[in-house]
Amino acid sequence: MSTSLRDALATQYALDAATLRKSILDRLRDEFGYEIASSSKSHPLLIAHRAEREAISSIEHAKVNTGNLERCIGLVNHAQNKWIAEADRNISTAQSNLNSATTNEARDVALTDLQHWRNNREEGERALKERLVNMHEAEVLHPAAQNELELAEDEYLKCKQETDRILHEHCIKENSVTTCSDMDADLARYQIYVDNNAIAQLAEFASQGYENQILISDLLADDHLLILMAENDSPRGGRYGAAMEIYNSIRLISSKVESSKDAREQEGGPSIYYRLALAVSLEHAVPYPQSNPDTCTDKPKFIDPIMRYLHYENAYLAGELDPAFDTLSTWELRFVVDGEHGTPDEAFSWGREMLCNYRPDLVMMKDYTWRYVHSVRTEIKYGSEEGKFDRPDLHFFQNVLMNGGVCGRWVSFCCACVHFIYLLVSSTRNIIFHLIRRAFFGRFILRAFGIPTIARPSPGHGALAHWTPSGWVVCLGPPWGKGNTKEKYGRVNDTDFFEHTRARANGYSFNRVIRARLIGDIIGGECKCFGLSSARGELGFWNVFTLHVQRSLAEGTTAPPMAGRRAITSSTIDLFSDHSSTECDEEEIIIDKGGNITIAACATSIPNPAMCPSGNGKILFMRSNLGGKQLHYSRIGPHQSFEYNVNVIRAGTYAFSARVVTPSWKQTLLLSLNGSEELINISLPFTIGKWGTTKPLNLELQGGINTFTFSRTGDCKGVTIKDFSLELMDWCVD
Repeated sequence: MSTSLRDALATQYALDAATLRKSILDRLRDEFGYEIASSSKSHPLLIAHRAEREAISSIEHAKVNTGNLERCIGLVNHAQNKWIAEADRNISTAQSNLNSATTNEARDVALTDLQHWRNNREEGERALKERLVNMHEAEVLHPAAQNELELAEDEYLKCKQETDRILHEHCIKENSVTTCSDMDADLARYQIYVDNNAIAQLAEFASQGYENQILISDLLADDHLLILMAENDSPRGGRYGAAMEIYNSIRLISSKVESSKDAREQEGGPSIYYRLALAVSLEHAVPYPQSNPDTCTDKPKFIDPIMRYLHYENAYLAGELDPAFDTLSTWELRFVVDGEHGTPDEAFSWGREMLCNYRPDLVMMKDYTWRYVHSVRTEIKYGSEEGKFDRPDLHFFQNVLMNGGVCGRWVSFCCACVHFIYLLVSSTRNIIFHLIRRAFFGRFILRAFGIPTIARPSPGHGALAHWTPSGWVVCLGPPWGKGNTKEKYGRVNDTDFFEHTRARANGYSFNRVIRARLIGDIIGGECKCFGLSSARGELGFWNVFTLHVQRSLAEGTTAPPMAGRRAITSSTIDLFSDHSSTECDEEEIIIDKGGNITIAACATSIPNPAMCPSGNGKILFMRSNLGGKQLHYSRIGPHQSFEYNVNVIRAGTYAFSARVVTPSWKQTLLLSLNGSEELINISLPFTIGKWGTTKPLNLELQGGINTFTFSRTGDCKGVTIKDFSLELMDWCVD
């Protein structure tokens, strides 16, 4: 790399940027009559915005006062039901130990313990008395505090209405500018020069070779691509050169990705292939570290963006992704293809195969809020005690399925530091990941099926948010307004992110927000702000204008984000429907000519499928990706047995085996044959979410009806069973 060439390119890019800025400002003045001075601090919109902020501060203060009573009640309940109650239990235990003590040493220990808990109870009683006084005072003050909150909320609504009025009546020129698309290409082109120290990055990239210079020249000359990049929030880290390199490589390797010109001008807009290619290019402009099994030392250290694109293209063509995948925008797809957790493509392939094998009912859920992600509740054991059994040859999420994880108070900190965590050594990173594995798994399984998702921690919860056809929703935590996102859209309050998604649902109208943000760069050099709650310090005029336009669009959203979009390929869910349904033929026990028996797992006598077609909650009957149905023994709930009555034509020795899917190790089934109290232990293979078969086990069966009763004990994970096989090895002749 030539330092002189880099400096020369940087100088040229700076001159080009200055020339372009002057041209844009001239057009703003000549065509729209807009002067820079018109956005002074005395503008009515800024005054109205400050009044709104003050009203919000008053609401927050009032909420603290109104919440005081609830806090006091909680402290009283804690003293009564936890502190004193726990002391009473321990006093009883200590007294019992004292009464049963047979040595002086034991009596001394019991007396010490008894005195400790009596003192603890006295402290609890004093605390309760003090807390009751505080609660009564809070009860007296609560009506006034509630009235203060209502007045503050009324004042905020008035301020908000005034802001909306000014936005429409006093920002005529700004509204005129942002509704005009004539300058979109120049606005987007200028963005390349000013975004995130972009000139230095452009010069650095272009100076590395002639081919790179051509890529930058091609980008600057491609109006359509520039606009599409700007509309989708630019490359990560402002690395336009790297994004262009990825985009160009994807177009060379995939014939399905059209040109940016065709993408913008063709009916229906960009194809799913183009949107996917652009999303990968923008999101992977800064490389994501790849998380590999510890034993796989030959795997890439960074996610390959070209392979990431091909992974989703191939999965889409194979119908493995959610039916809504090809309705997603480029911006939404960025939350599918990103490199959070460093998940390699092969892990996503495994995730889809595992869930389709093991819990296809979760793949076919009609409730989009919990489709796929409900597996966190049903399959990921809460707790970190088994994390020590993680296998070094498995992917991170295979270990999570096997050994569980937690979500808790440390999640917010860990998610905020996730990029820093990637810089830590592998062992330290894995320790931290144990704290937040459940929410991580939820986002992983959503991305595996092509659903956009984002970390959305809140106090005490490792929550997540994800896309649905009706808008973004929160899972595994409290509702919107109770957390934040690690992305720029809602670092302080997640409502900023939610508002941004709703505004984007307006499609073309959202370009007003994009233009306003770009103009703010040119006129005021304002740092971009993506949400009103996330603003730091006093905002400039164009940031205020941008965010209030965004809010106006979000509040005016009535049509679902998917309106007008339509999937054009069959998907996994469609394929399930093709070969099975909840009304499929009754599962049977089949005996072939050789006397071999196949027991369909759903052909139970207890529970009776005729009485409970979907199972009884613990034992579930569901459609199978192999065709027909399969039985799932749930991890959740008290143990239950299930039973089969099998008419054996030939008495004799049979080799018994079961076709199963297991998510974890050391799992067993217990079999009682014909009511015998002697239980047969059937060891289940750890199939890692794939179909597998148990080792053959010889059983002696009598002629006529044989009853097979299966049960489980202890701390069990789930197991899915397709069928049981009884191969006749030797038979008795009467």
